[in-house]
Amino acid sequence: MAETEASKRLQSTLKTPKGDFSEIAAVSQRAINKAMANMLEQHDEMTHVTASLEGIGTLSATIGQNKISLKVTGPSRNDAEYFVTFSSGTLQFLVGPHKDPIDVREWTIAFGVDISMMDIDKGSDEDKRVRKAINQPGDFSISSLFLEFNDSKIINFNFEDSNFQGYDLDGLQKTYLGSILGYWYVYSEDSVMQDREKRTIAYGLRTGDPGSVNAPAPSFPPTGLKFQTYEYVAPNETKPEEGIGKGDNNMLLYLQMTDHESFPDVAILEYSGNYTSRDMDVTMCIGRDILWDKYLLRGLTPSTQPLLQIFNQYTYAWVDQVKGSNPVLTVDWKIGMGDPNHHSTDPKFYSWSRINSNDYKEWTWNPNENEQKFDHQWQDDGAFASMHITCSTGNSLTTQAGSNKIKAKGKTDIRVESDAGGKIYPALWSYSYELHVWVSWETDITLSPVNDGGLEISLNLPEDLTKVFHVESDEPSYSSSNGAWGSLDFVKGMVKNLKNSITDTIKGVNFGEKESMLQNDLRSSSRFVIPGGGTFLFKSPVFNNVGDLMIEASYKDDV
Repeated sequence: MAETEASKRLQSTLKTPKGDFSEIAAVSQRAINKAMANMLEQHDEMTHVTASLEGIGTLSATIGQNKISLKVTGPSRNDAEYFVTFSSGTLQFLVGPHKDPIDVREWTIAFGVDISMMDIDKGSDEDKRVRKAINQPGDFSISSLFLEFNDSKIINFNFEDSNFQGYDLDGLQKTYLGSILGYWYVYSEDSVMQDREKRTIAYGLRTGDPGSVNAPAPSFPPTGLKFQTYEYVAPNETKPEEGIGKGDNNMLLYLQMTDHESFPDVAILEYSGNYTSRDMDVTMCIGRDILWDKYLLRGLTPSTQPLLQIFNQYTYAWVDQVKGSNPVLTVDWKIGMGDPNHHSTDPKFYSWSRINSNDYKEWTWNPNENEQKFDHQWQDDGAFASMHITCSTGNSLTTQAGSNKIKAKGKTDIRVESDAGGKIYPALWSYSYELHVWVSWETDITLSPVNDGGLEISLNLPEDLTKVFHVESDEPSYSSSNGAWGSLDFVKGMVKNLKNSITDTIKGVNFGEKESMLQNDLRSSSRFVIPGGGTFLFKSPVFNNVGDLMIEASYKDDV
């Protein structure tokens, strides 16, 4: 089958042979260069070059644009090529035979740079500005991901990738030009590039106290952060491309661990697919165990409440009471259902189970407890009776790659069979009845972006829950002889009473608290990574092939 942009994206994963990363943010080269362009627009001082190297020459120019090309094919995954293009200016050498001013309009010089990371000082102006943009409470530190200029790499700039608009530089002139640029970018106290902030291409958040950053969902804030470059491979191709334009889909990855977990013991996250598709700015990818095991399907803990277990709590039915009369004439029974405190001493009772331990696509809950069944016979000198009751609950959650929906559905069955009779002539009476009542339900849980940049999860349940939770029954059966107890109408009344009791239970269920948690817990997730000069707004969340959540994001200029 031919590959597509969608299929290449959905095959990407956070898995490695030595464990999984918790989360990543994949920022395209295109988005980084967009942020760098915004920096130039916001800081006019960054556009001016006035470099003078004694005895060598001078450069007075205006920078029209600067861009980077990420290196994604070599052994190092923390470097790039830097392209600076002058919109105007002059270069004059003080040595050699050619000392006349040279017009550098539209010249582009390319040289290697390293990408480095450091924590910024808490309380600094930079720290305050970025925190304001993040708008995230809690105890966390902010890391700056920045370009680090190297004198040697600038002096030995990449002549093949540079463009001098037809001017023929000789070998010494190349060295002189590289020396002047190296002095400006690395040593000159007059250069704005000495300010690391002006070389920052991204900011990232990490915390030692994830509960302070997101108390309802402490498994999401990153406690560890590192980075690497990562390749984009076009559909039906086998190798990536590098460069400005043709390499714009390559990515810078923010590799994150949560819950104080250690990073996988691997040098880099190897290629598995394209986190960002062609022309996409950013993808946030949340690991399946973080999203599912530690959030959506979590149980009760001292600091967190269960979420999707609520469907199991309110659809579980059991035999609450059975009582036979004496002498045996009738047997009374009662069904329990929808009590979240039932089995409160076992926090794992309502837990979902994956169908396949390696697959995060389908979960079920099918309890098999003694209290769900009753099977007994009564005997006395003149009569007998028997009662058979079975309650079963089967619920499921399923996802599909490329979709933002979780299909949640289930059914609870209640079956009652009873018979009784007289054993001594002439009181040889008998009766029997059967009834079947069930509750079936289905809803699509959806993951959607919100206007302020976050993510919300909706159960999509109406205020009138009986429109989703359908209480139904078969026609009951009844037979009797010799004037025995009861009638068909009486059994129909039992069915009606049971259905009314279940309906009242359903109407009393409060999904509102869980819905509110699901709609608010992840609203700050998009703020965990703040690539230079802006934040990102989420859109189009989908599950990938292995159950990770992938969220496309678009650039928002607000820092």
